Amino acid sequence: MSVQTQPTTPVANVIFDFDLTVFPQESTLGLALFAIDGDEQLTRFVRSFGQKTTSLRGRLSHLSNYLKLVAKINRRNVRDFIDVSRRKIDPCFPELFADLRSKNVRVYFISSGYSEVISPLLGDLGIPGEDIRSNSFFWFNGHAVCPKPSVLHQPMGKVDIVRRWRTSGHLKGPIVMVGDGQADRNVYASGLVEGYVQASYYLKDCGFKTDGNFHVSHELSSLKTDLFGLLEKVQAS
Repeated sequence: MSVQTQPTTPVANVIFDFDLTVFPQESTLGLALFAIDGDEQLTRFVRSFGQKTTSLRGRLSHLSNYLKLVAKINRRNVRDFIDVSRRKIDPCFPELFADLRSKNVRVYFISSGYSEVISPLLGDLGIPGEDIRSNSFFWFNGHAVCPKPSVLHQPMGKVDIVRRWRTSGHLKGPIVMVGDGQADRNVYASGLVEGYVQASYYLKDCGFKTDGNFHVSHELSSLKTDLFGLLEKVQAS
C-alpha cells in the first residue's frame, strides 16, 4: 500500500498517543528489556521501575541501576528493536491513517516514548517528524547518556503541547484525541480538543463511561468506526 502525504489544509485533525494505542506495549520498556539482553539485575530493576523508595541507600541503588540501564542502550540495539517492532504494529493502522488522509484529516502523534524508536516506525506510516512530539536521548559515541529535558516528563505535558499548537495556529479546525492514559485524557478534560477516543483494546480497561464526545473503543476492530463517527459529530457541531 502506497503511503499518502499529510493534507496541507485539513478539515480536521486526530492526535494519537503511541504506546498502548498504536503500539501494543510500552515501547520504552520494550527497548530497555531488549537492550539489557537478559541481565537479571537490570531486568528486575526495569520491571519494578514505577516503585518508589525513600531511603538514601534505595535512591542511590536506583540511580546506579538507571545509569547502567541507559548505558546499555546504543544505536545498534535501537535499530534492532525497531526492526522487531515493525512487525508488532497492526495492519489496521496504516489503513486507518490512509483513510483519514483521504478524508483530508491530518494525523499527529504526541508520546512520552522516545523519538529514536517512535519516529522511524511512524515514518514508515507516512507521519513526518514535524507532526510527532516525543522524548529523546542525549548521545555520546553511539551510546545513550540520559534523556533530554522535555515537557512530556510532566503529567500535563501533552496539554501544554496541544495548547501551544492551537494558540500558534499550527492546529486549525476540530481535533479528536486518541489515547489510553491519563495524560491523554487530560487533554480532553482541558477543553483543547473537541472529542476523545479511549483506546481500551490493548489494556482492556472497561472502567470508563462514555459521554457526548468521549468514546471508548473496546476492540481494535471498532476503532475506525468509532473514530470516524466522532469526527463526523465534532465537524457538524
